[in-house]
Amino acid sequence: MAGRKDDLLISTSMISKKLKIPRVFLAKIVQKMAVEGIIQSRKGKSGGIRIINPKTKLLDIIEIFEPSFHFIKCLDKKYNCFLKTSCNVRKILNGLETDFKNKLRDISLEEAAR
Repeated sequence: MAGRKDDLLISTSMISKKLKIPRVFLAKIVQKMAVEGIIQSRKGKSGGIRIINPKTKLLDIIEIFEPSFHFIKCLDKKYNCFLKTSCNVRKILNGLETDFKNKLRDISLEEAAR
């Protein structure tokens, strides 16, 4: 969708078939992304969706669906672990997660679709 040069709407049934995901599940995704202003959605026979904000960053999209996205639950500040301050693996994973999120923050939907 982001790589398309025209303004044609793409049907959700086509996306559902291509990605092999249930239409009901896709409808929930589409609804959230439309509310966030990333896509435009039109119902009906000539309906479908199109991206209206291709500059949206991948991390922003992930955080719409997973606001406290972490590789593993122990990286969440709310998670209480007695090894939190001494765990070397946690420190490594925290650094990797930070790097990963920074990379996702740099990549737009448009760039990912190329």
